[in-house]
Amino acid sequence: MLKFFSTSHSRSVVLLVFATVSVMTLMGMAALQTIPALILLLTKEIDGAEFSTLLGASGGLVFCALLFAPLIYASARTLQGKEMPLLSVPPFSWLALLVMSSVWVSVFILSSLTSLLGKVGPLLAAPFVSLGLVIPPLMFAWIGAGGLLRASHRRLWGTLALSLTGSSAIAISIQIILLVGVLAIFLVSSKAGPEILETIQTLRAQIEQADSMERLLAILAPYLVRSDIVALIMLFTAVLVPLIEEAVKPLAVWLIGREVHSPAEGFALGAISGAGFAIIEGMLSISEMLSTPYFGLPARLASSLMHVALSAIMGWGIVSFLRDKRWFAFLGSYLLSAGLHGLWNGSTVLAVYGALRITLVNVLQGEEIGIASLLGGIFFLGLAFLGIATSLPLLNLRFRRRQSSIMVSSIPEKERTFDELDCSGR
Repeated sequence: MLKFFSTSHSRSVVLLVFATVSVMTLMGMAALQTIPALILLLTKEIDGAEFSTLLGASGGLVFCALLFAPLIYASARTLQGKEMPLLSVPPFSWLALLVMSSVWVSVFILSSLTSLLGKVGPLLAAPFVSLGLVIPPLMFAWIGAGGLLRASHRRLWGTLALSLTGSSAIAISIQIILLVGVLAIFLVSSKAGPEILETIQTLRAQIEQADSMERLLAILAPYLVRSDIVALIMLFTAVLVPLIEEAVKPLAVWLIGREVHSPAEGFALGAISGAGFAIIEGMLSISEMLSTPYFGLPARLASSLMHVALSAIMGWGIVSFLRDKRWFAFLGSYLLSAGLHGLWNGSTVLAVYGALRITLVNVLQGEEIGIASLLGGIFFLGLAFLGIATSLPLLNLRFRRRQSSIMVSSIPEKERTFDELDCSGR
């Protein structure tokens, strides 16, 4: 089995199959979302605005499917024996930052304006929102990988593709298994299991009958003040999710970590992995942003920065471990990435919790707690954002200066072959 994966031809076959299955899965998800929505529209069970939102969300999945086209093309060319020129990721420039930022701001404005155009607003905003979700991850990946990576089309696009569907599928599966397992253990070990199930069913019925946001918040108010529920949410979002996601996001780096030329290249590949993960995460939640992109897109921009930077750090740590046997470098990068991710998620939960308490000031007592939670969450979130935004370009610059002698670009052109970059054997 290992011998099969050691050749360039076999790897192209695997990547081609993976890309094809991913495209079919994404297109299938879009169809399963669009066809029922169309039926509901024709039977007048949903209105035009809801249909536009669902159709726009399906468009986001189709957009993701199109991102697999370069990998399919590169893998097919390899199988035909036609080598493609290597790709070099140039260092990021201030001009590129200005151009990409200007494009994103334009997309942001257009998506915000079109979302206000009545029932068809979400549908018209969908293309702009999709672009607004893709531009920041790619921009941040360029900042992290610029000047550090020279590789084949297959390696670069394969890294992005594996994180789009592979890493995300693994992360979601592990999280679901953990949630179901913890809930099952709790219900089995607790004598109040039947009562809890009855409470959940009652709460679900009340939520479905809520006819306004005020009514919904009033229903949830008693649960927002329970310290055990808040603690469980914090445990899941600020501890378990970061530990899982930071381990699986750089999937491609785990697979080829022994073959890359330096930890700096692992940093670059990790940044690309983080971009793919951020794109699919945003697309899966696009339906929540189509009506209010002026809130959703800035939040996703910040989240994309977090995913790209922390995955880049993990990529450096993984290669340091697999290639150079540096355990402490890997452990330190993992704890740092998961810790910063946990701080990010925990601060977000704290800010949302505070905002909800302030909103429910007429229902809950203790407005001071809400204000303190909101301000504390915003403060720590801003602190994490500034730290991560500063570290990504600085680490890239450091690696370009100190590890240039072992970067791929230092290998003479005549010694550089397709299999050398993408395959350790024949």
